Amino acid sequence: MSKLFRFISEKVLFTSFAFALAGIIILIWQGGKKLDQHYQQKLLAEIKSSNTDFTYSIEKLFWGIKNNTIGSLEKDSELIFGLPQSIGSKQPNLFVFSDSLLFGSNIAIKINNRFYAKHNIKNNEIDIICWYPIDKIFQLYSTYSGIKCSIETENNIAAAQSILSPKRKFFLAKLNSIDDSESVYIATPELYSFKALSYYIIFILSLLYAASLAFLLYGKQLYRREQQATDNLAPLLDGANLLDLVYMPQALQSMSKGIRIIDKNFRVIFENKKFKEITGNKGSRTEAQFCYEYFGSIYCHTSECPISGILNGETDIYHEESRFLSNGKKIVISLHAYPLFDRFGNIIAIAEEIEDNSATHANEEIIRQTQNQFTVFFDSLPFGVYIEDGITHNILFQNFYLKNLTNNQNIKELINQQQTENKTYINEEAEILLFDNKGNRKYMLHQRFKFLGVNNQLKIGGILHDITRKKEIEHYRDVLSKAIEFTPVSIVILSPYNEFEYINPNFTELTGLTIDELYSKSILDINLEANSEGNLTKALDQVKSGKHWQGEIQLISKEGTIIWGRASFSPVFNQNSNLQHILLIIENITRWKEYEKEILLAKAKAEESDRLKTSFLNNLSHEIRTPLNAIIGFTSLLADNSISAQERTGFYEMIYSNSNELLRLIENLIEISQIETGQISIKKTEFSVNALLNEIFLEFEELEKGNSKIKLSLRKEIGHDDLVILSDYGRLKEVIKHLLSNAFKFTPNGFVEFGYRLKDEKNMMFYVVDSGIGISPDKIEYIFNPFRQADDSSTRKHGGLGLGLAISKHIVEKLGGEIWINSTPNSGTSVFFTIPFVPINMKFDNTYVGNGIKKYNWLGKTILIADDVAANFIYFKAALHKTQVKLLWARNGKEALKFIESEENINLVLMDLVMPEMDGFEATHIIKNINQNLPVVGQTAYPEQVSHIKLQEFGFNSVLEKPIRTQQMLLEIDKYLKN
Repeated sequence: MSKLFRFISEKVLFTSFAFALAGIIILIWQGGKKLDQHYQQKLLAEIKSSNTDFTYSIEKLFWGIKNNTIGSLEKDSELIFGLPQSIGSKQPNLFVFSDSLLFGSNIAIKINNRFYAKHNIKNNEIDIICWYPIDKIFQLYSTYSGIKCSIETENNIAAAQSILSPKRKFFLAKLNSIDDSESVYIATPELYSFKALSYYIIFILSLLYAASLAFLLYGKQLYRREQQATDNLAPLLDGANLLDLVYMPQALQSMSKGIRIIDKNFRVIFENKKFKEITGNKGSRTEAQFCYEYFGSIYCHTSECPISGILNGETDIYHEESRFLSNGKKIVISLHAYPLFDRFGNIIAIAEEIEDNSATHANEEIIRQTQNQFTVFFDSLPFGVYIEDGITHNILFQNFYLKNLTNNQNIKELINQQQTENKTYINEEAEILLFDNKGNRKYMLHQRFKFLGVNNQLKIGGILHDITRKKEIEHYRDVLSKAIEFTPVSIVILSPYNEFEYINPNFTELTGLTIDELYSKSILDINLEANSEGNLTKALDQVKSGKHWQGEIQLISKEGTIIWGRASFSPVFNQNSNLQHILLIIENITRWKEYEKEILLAKAKAEESDRLKTSFLNNLSHEIRTPLNAIIGFTSLLADNSISAQERTGFYEMIYSNSNELLRLIENLIEISQIETGQISIKKTEFSVNALLNEIFLEFEELEKGNSKIKLSLRKEIGHDDLVILSDYGRLKEVIKHLLSNAFKFTPNGFVEFGYRLKDEKNMMFYVVDSGIGISPDKIEYIFNPFRQADDSSTRKHGGLGLGLAISKHIVEKLGGEIWINSTPNSGTSVFFTIPFVPINMKFDNTYVGNGIKKYNWLGKTILIADDVAANFIYFKAALHKTQVKLLWARNGKEALKFIESEENINLVLMDLVMPEMDGFEATHIIKNINQNLPVVGQTAYPEQVSHIKLQEFGFNSVLEKPIRTQQMLLEIDKYLKN
């Protein structure tokens, strides 16, 4: 039954092995076939890519050459454009590809045994057919792949397809002529075929299968013979008897370890072949010698002797020790000593097994020294190295650099604080920040990678490079770069050949030139210098001689703007003291140049101002002393009783005239002082334009009534209905009076006319026209400057300080208008000025009738004059004598209140603002509480210090400025008494 089972098992085993072998053969053959197909597809794709590159170069060549004809392209590039005349749709030299995508088209032609593929060059304007040689594609593909392609005919197919053929071909595509008269193939010669390889593997496996089958059959027969002999001997011997039949010396001689047997008397009774080989015994030495006489141990005759130890009861002794051969060579052995017993368990001998470990020990020593060497090497590296376990991530090794850096701490703890764990460890690189054992900041470049260590265990290596210095340099470089980029001066770096290598943004902002426009161009070739002095060339020559150059250069920008620059040229040398760069720093001093011009102009103006000041002081002295001389002189003459009444009246008129002139001079000085200090103010009120002009007319008519050579006239655009506007009454009056004063001054005879008209709906224009001496055109430009006159010589005929027009111009501009002059020498002058026209719906009676002076009759009216100066009351009394008005005099505010309380028919109060005991402000406030309708007109010698708002708050209806002119006072009082 067992034989039957064994027979069936053997058949099944051989059959299974045969089927498995067949399956392997099929898989190998199919695998080789698939690999060949894959490789064929790869080759086809690469050839298609080469074809695409070639056709792209054809199109680039075609479109790039503009002046060449198609014929010249055909000659130079072996291309055929269009369809040759010898080719028709049924000609034998027309071929069709089996793979239409291999060359972008399924059509090829054969001309002079050379094949051409078709390609279309097409766009919106042109559509041309191009034929290019296929062998050009083969050459291009062979250049970058090393695989040669060829076109094979059918005659070479049989030899090329043979598996054993040394010139085997690998076919990629087939071309058939259109009439099927000829077929060719595109193939790769000498190409390694996986399919052919599979045939060789299958053949070898078949041989191995046959050999193994024969060996198994022979072994089976041999086994049966031995089994039959053993079966025949088994009944005769048991196990012990069978062991006794073993020949022990032969068995010991065949062992791989050296063995010697020593009796209890330390005599060697046996050495096997391996022992003699290890100890160097060539056969001359015989047994029965003492064991310590040769190949002795350092432990012989000691308590650690392995023989003595076995005899003393030890069962096994293991030693590894060094021993010396007879030739003095030292070897390292491993020794195993154990006892040999007889049948009764008594020790009859000691066996020593030795094994020469010298090579292993030497290798271990080499490994140890190598490890020490590598340890020293890694500890000597100027950067950190560590190894960690790929599974547990425990640090297995870190060199001295890291130990010193971390003060013997685990580097992993510091790294994990800075870097996230990356499980791939493939070329991982990151910058981290660490602190060494002294607390110093260290920037590290951390690189990690994985590798297989001992027993293919995954390990992770790490390298830490100290890049602190690099980071500092980068920081300083960035700081320097930003400093250069944002510096307010232009910085240029030139090569030793004057070529631009770098410019900062300020240079681009200064000149409009960019680095793209200037790079590698010489600074001398871009026409950067504006003048022809050649300072740029001089500076470059001096720098090339190793010297610095500083100076001013006039540059021209891209837009043509002239720029002044303070330039500094400095040489930059390399380590060999050769000129490496030229550093140019340019500071824009264009504005400083403008300031310099302004300073020179200001200096000239200051000198002119100083001259004018000297002239002004001289004029001032003259202008003040002249009226004072007349006033003092005529006043002293009035004391002479011999002067007639007519002469005395003339003296009064001269005193009055010169007093007005002196007053006008002082007012002008105060006014120009206020203008220069910015203290002049505009106070707009509602007033009648016609009334203002009538008042001015009467004043000048009274002043000039003795001069019959000049006719004064007033022209108003609105004559019947009065015109009320919102503006500064006093300032407008002041301007017109200044202009009229000049007109009378510079008009020896003729006329002076003034008036107004509406220029437009937003502006009112006033004018003063005279027939005087006029102004030359070159004097008009500075006639409005303070202290300037058309004639400022010491021989001039007309006096004055030259302030009237300057004051008028400033006032007009403050009012929101403008002033100008039209003048012709010896023909007269016309002065015009405008102010904003702001009409008010109020009407005043026109007090001007004809050219005479109005007569005032205030009979039955009472005026209270509050003034602490008696001379002022006398003046008021004399000025108002002809009006028949009743006057009351109060010397302070308290007396004025008593008059108000006792007198019920007081019609108006002339109130001085500054008085003892009670001033005019307090008195007026109380008066208005008693009688709100009683008009109070203030009088003050400090008009510029009194605010109109303050006057209105205390109840004043208006205010008269001292010195008070009679006609002005009468007009102001008449406004309140006539109703």
